[in-house]
Amino acid sequence: MKPKSANKRGAGKGGFAVLWHDGRAWPALPDRERSVKSMRSIVFALSLIVLPWSWACAEVQFTNVVKASLVFREESIPSGDYPHLLRVFLCLENQHDSDVSWVCNSTEVEAEVLDRAGKPVPCPPSLSSIPSNAYGYLLPHGSRLEWLISHGGISMRGQIKEQCALIVGGRGWLLPRDSLSSYSLRLRLRGWPWTRDERITPTGGQRILFEVPPTSIVVK
Repeated sequence: MKPKSANKRGAGKGGFAVLWHDGRAWPALPDRERSVKSMRSIVFALSLIVLPWSWACAEVQFTNVVKASLVFREESIPSGDYPHLLRVFLCLENQHDSDVSWVCNSTEVEAEVLDRAGKPVPCPPSLSSIPSNAYGYLLPHGSRLEWLISHGGISMRGQIKEQCALIVGGRGWLLPRDSLSSYSLRLRLRGWPWTRDERITPTGGQRILFEVPPTSIVVK
């Protein structure tokens, strides 16, 4: 004897379809409800793809809209702790169509000095006392900034009178004055992009704001 359908009109026609299996009846979803659930599943899957992609684009956008380079200048201070100081400026050029803002701690720059062979130059024995705070910065549209990122706060031992002191990113080096061009400086600065209010503690992990490849130390 053949089983009879409990709904002669069938699913999608205002009735309630019944599936028969091993003598038990299991209700089937109407076509419209199945379509809505399928569409929700598709939208959810697309969001998993689009959102990470949009976040990645935002990060790449910030690193590309500001052109970063380094400028070196030597300063002589005979009565100072270091008679010869190497000042380092991070030159930033806004290539975006509007203002660019960020929050960072400039004393936490990741800096590394490399020799002619591209090997890291070790730091001499030193003691440091550097204040550390995050601040908000703004680079207006169409502007260019020479940002002094070298600083003091580090006491190094070595041939101070004959060598040039370089202090940046919480690290210090003493380099021969007559061969500065044989060395290069690599720099990376992390922070929170598109944020200008320094009173608000940024949330989330830091991102790379500016990254400058090894640049020969040529004093201007």
